[in-house]
Amino acid sequence: MKLRCQRNELAFGVQTVSRAVSGKSTLPILSNVLLEASDGQLQLTATDLELSLRCKIAAEIEEEGAITVPCQLFQDVVTNFVEAQIELRLEENQLNVMAGVSDYNIRTLPAEEYPVLPEADPDQLIRLGQGTLKRLIGLTSFACSKEDTRAIMTGALVEIGGATIRVVATDTHRLALAQSALPEPAEVDTSAIIPARALIAMERVLAPEDERQVEIGLGENLVQISTDDVVMVSRLIDGQFPNYRRVIPAEHDKRLVLEREPFALAVRNVRVVAQRDANKIILETADGVLQLRAESQEVGKGYEEVPVKVEGDDVQIAFNAVYLEDVLRILDADTVVMDLAGSLSPGVIRLQEDDDYLYVLMPMQLT
Repeated sequence: MKLRCQRNELAFGVQTVSRAVSGKSTLPILSNVLLEASDGQLQLTATDLELSLRCKIAAEIEEEGAITVPCQLFQDVVTNFVEAQIELRLEENQLNVMAGVSDYNIRTLPAEEYPVLPEADPDQLIRLGQGTLKRLIGLTSFACSKEDTRAIMTGALVEIGGATIRVVATDTHRLALAQSALPEPAEVDTSAIIPARALIAMERVLAPEDERQVEIGLGENLVQISTDDVVMVSRLIDGQFPNYRRVIPAEHDKRLVLEREPFALAVRNVRVVAQRDANKIILETADGVLQLRAESQEVGKGYEEVPVKVEGDDVQIAFNAVYLEDVLRILDADTVVMDLAGSLSPGVIRLQEDDDYLYVLMPMQLT
């Protein structure tokens, strides 16, 4: 194998597939990235047998071939180069990586030892803009559970029905739902629970606009998400996702309308104290102002206030400051709306004049 390619493209490729490499594997080959050079392209592949990522980049191929090298070491070497062009040359059991005067020899393992990656074999392919899918994932995946004991909730429910795609994530303390219209209606309604790790890995390589398309294919126990350059295949999470519709409040009698950035800053500031007391932050309205309070016997008290438009009676309710800050950070709207129905009922954060997103937040005890 002998080839030349651009440093920035190779760095992008290895960084992309490295998200499928697990440090917990007992198989040395799974710590490696598979390099395959043919037909004017270099294909990079990595897997932990649950998540697989492939990325193709352009290359000048002098000799075709395939080999595997330690992913982390290869990534460190490539990203540290400053030269624009890199040459890769396989010599016996070492990969020679050169750029300008830099020259590294990396030990390899045979490509034949690398596992054969599964194919999703989807019943149907759904196409939509990359920017749309990137937004859906970004608005929801942060609400997935981080606890492996709740395996179902470590993924997001993806529902495809009619002309709509919907993504839902929850960890029982909060729930995020985002949906969008599909360019063409789906032939068959379907749903699946996709691991958050797989969605986040793909979200990072999707373009922010809709000019380029992405394909989603759901198989019996696999999902495949593909762009022109990157293919992700992941095992689905087996089980029954919670009935999220029962969690979404049907009614509210109070509404707060707030400027997002000042509200987010106030929450972030008060959280410094709140994190010493289970992250509890108390919100209370009075005279056109939203007061934010946190108190800890260990460090003292914190107070901020921001202007608010109140529809209905004044409010007093407590939330987890971390969960509140999470959603305010990822939203890109100037204004947010919070619908409430009492101090013991969930709050719902929405975007003004946008019915395609909501964030349900469970309250905390005031005292």
